[in-house]
Amino acid sequence: MIDVNRDPAGASPCKAGPFSRVINGRFRGGSITRHYGRPEMGINAIPMELACRWYMDDPAQAPEPTTWPSPSDPQQAEPLRATLQAILIACLTFTETPSPS
Repeated sequence: MIDVNRDPAGASPCKAGPFSRVINGRFRGGSITRHYGRPEMGINAIPMELACRWYMDDPAQAPEPTTWPSPSDPQQAEPLRATLQAILIACLTFTETPSPS
């Protein structure tokens, strides 16, 4: 997981984007990061939950097999795509940054 105390820049894409976010809060139990992350081995995990309203419209009627999922909308998804790209770049940068001794 990106340690915002070690690398505040790692969380900046989340803070700069137009989306709400919770850092070290919603997933406080940490089961995903404990299961998949092995920071001592350089394997970090970031749990993310994405609301589908950022890349597609809700159906006009109650969801049914013929109306759900709604088609994705590339134009509607652009802000999310740009933010996710910035997060991935920050993660890659984080992996290339030596840990303080």
